[in-house]
Parts: sequence; C-alpha cells; structure tokens
Amino acid sequence: MIKKFLSPYITFYIFSIQFFIWIFFMPNSLNLEFKKYGIAYKYISNVSIFRFIFFYLIFIFFIFIGTKIKFKSSKINFKYLNKYNNLLMIIWILVELISIKVILFNPIKCLRLFLDGKFYIVLNLIKSQIFFTETLVNIFPLILSISLFFYFSNYKKRNNFFKIIIILLGTLINGIFLFKRMHFIYFFLIVIYFLIKNEKIKFFKTIKYLILILILLILGEMLRFGALYAVNKGENLLSADVFIMVIYFLLIAYISSDFNNAMVIFEAESSYQLISTASPFFQKLLLEVTGKYIGYNTIKNWESGHGTVNSLALWWYDFGIFTPIVCLIIGMSIGVVYSNSKRFKNKYSNIQIIAPIIFIGNFMLFRFNSFLLTIILIPISFLTIYILFLNILIKK
Repeated sequence: MIKKFLSPYITFYIFSIQFFIWIFFMPNSLNLEFKKYGIAYKYISNVSIFRFIFFYLIFIFFIFIGTKIKFKSSKINFKYLNKYNNLLMIIWILVELISIKVILFNPIKCLRLFLDGKFYIVLNLIKSQIFFTETLVNIFPLILSISLFFYFSNYKKRNNFFKIIIILLGTLINGIFLFKRMHFIYFFLIVIYFLIKNEKIKFFKTIKYLILILILLILGEMLRFGALYAVNKGENLLSADVFIMVIYFLLIAYISSDFNNAMVIFEAESSYQLISTASPFFQKLLLEVTGKYIGYNTIKNWESGHGTVNSLALWWYDFGIFTPIVCLIIGMSIGVVYSNSKRFKNKYSNIQIIAPIIFIGNFMLFRFNSFLLTIILIPISFLTIYILFLNILIKK
C-alpha cells in the first residue's frame, strides 16, 4: 500500500485535498484584515472548472500512455558519478555561501531586522543578487538523489551519509531563515522516495515524516508571517493567537490561494507568450525580445498577493489551445520514468537518479510560479551533461 505514494497519479489525491481546503477555508468575500497580507477571496466560474478538469484529464491520459513505454537505461558508472557528485557538492556549497553573503557580512543588522519582523528586507536583497545563485541552488535534489542512491547501494556509505547531513543543514538554513519552505518538502520527499523504494519504511513512519515536514513548514512560517503578524498586533510571537493565525494563513494564503489563482487564470484568455510564467530570467528575455511582458497577476479579477498557481493554469496562460502538447511532454515523461524505474533491468541505471527528481516535480505541480519546473530541469540538465561527457570519455 505504501508504494502507492510513489504513484505517477498522486496529483489526483493532492489536487483533491487542495480543492476541499479551498472550498472550506478560502474566504467567500473580501476581508480587509486578510487583504493586508495578500489574501484574496474565493473565485470560481464554470469556464475555470471546465478547463481545469479538461486539461487535467489530458495530463493523466498521457501519464498513462507513458507508463506503457519500455526501454533500457544506461548503467551507472559509480566511480565517475561519485566524482561528479563531489564536484556538484562543492558548487552547491559555494552558491549557498554567495546567496547568504548579505547575512554573513551583516549578521547584527540582519538579526535586528529579524527580531523586528522586517527580515523580508534581507530576503529582497538576497533575491536581487546574481541570477545564477537562485537557479543553481536547485541542483541540491540531484546531489541528494545520487548520495541516497549510493547510500542504499552500499557504495561509500559513510561519505554519502555525510553529504546527506550537509544537505539537510543547508535545507534547514534555506527553509527556516531564507523562507524557502519548498526546500523542506523537496528534501524529505526524496528521502521518503528512497526509503519506500528500498522498503526501509512502513506506512506510519511515512506519516511521521510528513508530520515532520508540516512542523518545519509551520516553524518557517512562524518566523516569516508569524513575526510580522505579532509585530502588527503587538502580541508575543509564541502566543496561541499568532500560532492559530499562522496555521490559517498556510491553509488560505498558500494551499487555497494556489487553487484560487488557477481559477482566475483559467477564466482569462491565454497570453500565448510561451515563457512569461518561466523564471525572472526568461521574463526579462521576453521583454527584451518582444518589447512586452504581461504577467498573469495583471489579468482581470486577480486579487492575490501570492503568485503561486497550480501548473495546469500556468500552461494554459502561456500556451492556450496548445496546452495539450505541454501535457503530452510532461505527462509522458512522468509515466516513462515511473514505469522504467521499476524494471529490474534498470536497477542500477541512470533512471534511478532521475526518478526521485521527477517524483518531487510531479508532487509539486499543485503549487508553482514557473511552468518550466526549475526543480526538475536544473538537476536533470546537470545529469544529462554528466552522461554526455562520460560517454565521450569512455569512447576515447
């Protein structure tokens, strides 16, 4: 039963949970108190619901088609992949240090802003830094995936366990202090994936891991929204009122708002900009090439201060009637990787490294602000570069 958690159709359960949270918790009318924190009100239309269901069914259909395609993946060269992983680890650590240089050079000032509930000023400085740091941070799922694969294959267990611990510490720093809450989820989902894959975990232990993720998310949000709310209300950060508000905020500002934002976008016509919902780098590129960039937060009925949306809506906004093609590419990729990672012939092949990355990407389709799914593309791009160079090296 526990292996169903790795199912390529897991989005059905996630979207269903998100839908019911949206139904029960999203405000039906505009609340001025919530509006200060970027929370909109419930938006729904027949067109939105139809488009969401229509594209989701197409997406699921192509996942199913993908599961029927079989192939044999290239085998892992443990020695070279381990060296490559060491290189990636060094790059990731350097990128992390560059990302937090504002904090490293101004610790007292940053601490003061943090205690005053104004740490968002530091975050804005971090986000305004060199583009590649924000992007390259996303190679950590690949490093983690390789390290866990080696660990469960009994290859250099001690070294790889050490790497896993370092990545965990980096995840905690990113998640708690830099408010990159998704890093918690990515880390623990990959860990859970390997534990289930290697039959090292039971159902109730999986629940414990999911509860741990929830606790870390709440802790991160207590330091982010909770600190701001406590300052505005003149209350203690650890008070019951602040804690309850943080829980409610997580439910409506993130889970519910993501679905609500999708409803607003599905009601609108497509922009056909192709890359407008990609990362800021591609948005700037679009502006330079075409002379215009129309963000989805400018469309009619958009009230939310939170930009994440389920990916289906982003595909619709950028591709319109061509959305089924995107569903085909991503859906079949998920299905192909899932089915072939289960084959015994591929037990020690490169697809075992790709599978957990595809898994977290599929899992997180319910809340993204970039259709390009950086968390999938960056790691797989680095793995592809490795495989290509390795083939050239071996041929020589």
